[in-house]
Amino acid sequence: MNQNIKRFKSIVEDTKNINACIKALNLEFDSCFLCFMLILEDAILEYKEHIDYQYITKVSNYLERVYQKLNIKKQKEYSDLVYKIKKIYKRQIQNINIDNKGYFEQVIRDLNDLINNYIVNKNDILISEDLQREKYMEEYIITIDDADAKVLDDGLSVGILPNNNLLLKVHIADPLVLYPYESDIMKNAKLQVETIYDEDNPVPMIPNEISYQKLSLIQDRKRYSKTFCYEFDRQGNIVNFYIQNSIIKVSERHTYDSMNELYKNGGNNILEETRLSYYDEIVKYLRIMFKNVRDYEEIKIKNLVLNDDKISSFSERLVSYSMVLTGYMTAKYMKEHDLPYAYRCNKLAVIDDRIKMGLTEEEIIKLETILSKSFYTRNNVGHEKLKVDTYSHVSSPLRRFIDNLNMHCLNICYFNTPTDKQIYKLNDEIDSTCDYINNQAISVDEQIIKKLVK
Repeated sequence: MNQNIKRFKSIVEDTKNINACIKALNLEFDSCFLCFMLILEDAILEYKEHIDYQYITKVSNYLERVYQKLNIKKQKEYSDLVYKIKKIYKRQIQNINIDNKGYFEQVIRDLNDLINNYIVNKNDILISEDLQREKYMEEYIITIDDADAKVLDDGLSVGILPNNNLLLKVHIADPLVLYPYESDIMKNAKLQVETIYDEDNPVPMIPNEISYQKLSLIQDRKRYSKTFCYEFDRQGNIVNFYIQNSIIKVSERHTYDSMNELYKNGGNNILEETRLSYYDEIVKYLRIMFKNVRDYEEIKIKNLVLNDDKISSFSERLVSYSMVLTGYMTAKYMKEHDLPYAYRCNKLAVIDDRIKMGLTEEEIIKLETILSKSFYTRNNVGHEKLKVDTYSHVSSPLRRFIDNLNMHCLNICYFNTPTDKQIYKLNDEIDSTCDYINNQAISVDEQIIKKLVK
């Protein structure tokens, strides 16, 4: 096929529609797909100063149309090839000027949707109408994540109540509806603990064919979720908090960059402008509530630069603070009602005097925070790093197992009245799971200290 790529290119360039192009190529659908993949990859890698947007868009559209015509087996087989093209786009973005960046990020999103949406289109989950769950099919729900993210755990929606208070809803994927806590899928997820992110070979905690196709909050697909609801008065106080079992349908997928661009421009219409203003107001409230959540991308101590939480833009703050809020408020509820739960606790580090001698007071505080010890436990002892008396993880159940354990706790203790036997069994499960996950944690403390100590 590589020998014929010039001929294929000329056919694509000269043909006005996909059907005529397929006929001219005289190939089966799967061969046509591979042909378009080669042409697209070649076009991406070959560009210099000038990018032929029209040509690349045309090939991308042809690729999408042919992909839809493939059978399910071929779609799964070729999804890795589409992922490869996405990685090439992502790598090339680093080398192009800012004027072209938005275009290439859009292509990454399109290719991501190509993998997610069309496979799911033919393998959508069947929603049981018998389940007593709140339904948010018409609510305007968004997801915000990286352009190449495949697994989408969380979505957001916002509105105003008759009393003029704001209502923020954080929608979290609920995998336990389809795969109960005692299922083999969850047992295997527990053994792995979390998704391992390796650029060349990521290892998902939950198999791709399940997490991508049945659980991830993909645009325009019905999904089971848990919806965490927060009512804010206009002074920034949370006056009501509750959790719902729900069925949602995401209205729009955003990347961090696309959401920032929308925020910068003020929205495309009045409704969008209003929603953005509500989100902006809530972010301001949450920045005050969680003022110890760091608001910079990196920390410099001596000559050492350490990567840190990236929440420097509007979209990043919105997502980060909403997830911290969900972890905090849910843990607070479970603690106040003395219900079994797995808390995420943290103790600040005690810095060796040898290191302190070479650092400023500000650097010492930063280093104490970086090297602080985080761990899971049933016995809450607070989170010193965030400066909150309680905290938990419950917002990433597709990528982190502990979140599924906490959802399991909510199912037993929040949505039902547990028996003494259930509480005893749950406490035992929390203890053993926390011990297992804590033992799997890898510390980099020694590496950092060695760089600081001469």
